[in-house]
Amino acid sequence: MSVPEGKRPASGRRSPLRTALDAAGLLLAAVLAWWAWTRADPHALAAAFRGGERTWLAVAAATLLTGHALRVLRWSSLCAGAGSAPGAALVAGPVGLLAVTLLPFRLGEGVRLALQRRLDAGAGLPRLVGLTLIERAGDLLGILLLVALGAAAAGSYLPAAGLACGVAVGAAVARGAERLGALQLEGRLRLQKLAALVLRLARTVLAQRPAALARVALLSVVAWFGDAVAIFALARAFGAAVEPGAAAAAAGWVALGVALPTAPAGLGTHQAVMAWALGGAVSFEAALAISLAMLALIVFAQALLTAAALASLLLRAGAVRRQQGAAGGASP
Repeated sequence: MSVPEGKRPASGRRSPLRTALDAAGLLLAAVLAWWAWTRADPHALAAAFRGGERTWLAVAAATLLTGHALRVLRWSSLCAGAGSAPGAALVAGPVGLLAVTLLPFRLGEGVRLALQRRLDAGAGLPRLVGLTLIERAGDLLGILLLVALGAAAAGSYLPAAGLACGVAVGAAVARGAERLGALQLEGRLRLQKLAALVLRLARTVLAQRPAALARVALLSVVAWFGDAVAIFALARAFGAAVEPGAAAAAAGWVALGVALPTAPAGLGTHQAVMAWALGGAVSFEAALAISLAMLALIVFAQALLTAAALASLLLRAGAVRRQQGAAGGASP
């Protein structure tokens, strides 16, 4: 039976570039994980965890929870400004964050967009992709400010910081172009539709008011600087003295490292970059403990926000059903 031209299902094929990036990222994560675990002294690592101060661990947990709540608020604010339902964004936001952390190759980005469209029928995919690009620009701003702060605290890092800025911008442009080329809308995206799609994305970005963009930038910077505070607190918890500038640089470098296609939770990459960034300030085992504790607290914060969002969704659905039942019972 023939299928109408406009209704053909997507082939599900991944672009060769995306497949190569994912394979390279997974291989890199495996190599870095092997390097980290073979170099670490398990007894020293266990001692670091046993000696962790609960007060500083609580500070790190609260900071990371606040930072991820701000990321959810940022997504909700963007969606509300674009005419999408903010309630749907408050559910899709934390679910997407948790999915990005737990799934490999940053597949959680697609999970958030799919859930947003399911909860908000009026949310078009080009508009959501445009909002995601704005969000990623805010992330890039926060990360580069962290690296710049670390460079200001240690002048020897300045050339590397400039290189990181160039690499980050180039990677963001290349990744955005590659994702745009692989994007599918109701079937295969034909070349003749690409120009129209680019215009729709640009229209979404340009439609944002300067105040909304400033709010995105502010929330992004505060959220990412929360990661630096968490690294500082975790270092204190494990008995290491890390200067605020070094913690900021470590947060920026780790964020750049795990932005690549990696294993779930950035395992391997997160530990290796953290050990390299803090190598001059703490022992290898302490850096490894900071990385593992930070990942655990991130998953905890995201899971808590996801549970709260899903509970709110269920409560609203129950209230709607009760109202419909009451209206049906009152009708003659």
